[in-house]
Parts: sequence; C-alpha cells; structure tokens
Amino acid sequence: MAQWIWTTAPATADSYAQFLQPFAYSEGQVSLHISADSDYTLWVNGQFVSSNQYRDFPYYKIYDKIDITPFLHSGENLLAVEVWYYGDGNASYYPGQAGLWYEVWQDQTLIHTSGQDTLSRLSPDYVGGKKQSITPQLGYAFHYDATKADGWQNGEGK
Repeated sequence: MAQWIWTTAPATADSYAQFLQPFAYSEGQVSLHISADSDYTLWVNGQFVSSNQYRDFPYYKIYDKIDITPFLHSGENLLAVEVWYYGDGNASYYPGQAGLWYEVWQDQTLIHTSGQDTLSRLSPDYVGGKKQSITPQLGYAFHYDATKADGWQNGEGK
C-alpha cells in the first residue's frame, strides 16, 4: 500500500523535495497514480512527463492518472518526482501536509508504491524558504539556482 512520504528533513513553507524510484519493466500498459501537496513535476528515465497538481483539499485528496508507457524501456527504469510544498495558504491553495503519494500499475497489477524505499532529499537547485509572494491570489514565486543542478532526474545526483 502506498504511503504519504517526505524527506527526513522537516517540511517548511516553500520547500522543494526530490524523489527517485527505480523499477523493472518488461511489457504492458503502465500508469502512474500520483498525488502531492502542493505541486509536482514528473520525469521518467530523464524525460519530462507531466507537472502540476490539481488543487484539492487535505481532507479530500485527488490523484492524477498518467500513462507512462511511452517513456519506458525493457529493464530498469527510473521514476523521478520533484514536489514543491507551499505550506502557506493563498487564494488557490489550502495548506496540507507536505508529501508525495504514488502507485505504479502495470496493466491491472500494482508493481510499485511510494514508501520507505523511495529515495528522497531536499532539492539543491530550487531554493526553498524565500517566500516571495507574487500576489495573495497566486502565492509564492520560485527561486532556482541552475549552478546546483546535478542531473538527479537521470539518477546522476549526489
């Protein structure tokens, strides 16, 4: 059963976390069910797949269902997710618990879930905690330092 996960570091408003999960694939249709608080960006084998969580409430979480089959190859594959946790409410976000939840389905079989074996860390390239508000409706701007990007989406991170 999938678990709601975060890094070992405490979550603070305007935090960014990165999650990696290798998994094996041979054939068939594969879909990812994914939910985050607040936004996520998804890569499979280093290729951008999807981003942005549909706005929901902590007491009524929804998930996106994404066909990731076109991004897979036979053998070992890598699921990479970055989560931006807002933490402070605005006109389009109601604060919840920082985290990520996912299930990987091959045809009708659950083959992997978020849990203790999912690798995680705070993002070194997105600068958290700046909390620069654009407007009360839009929430925070993000701060990115490209000099600290390390290719983690491809499994090359430190």
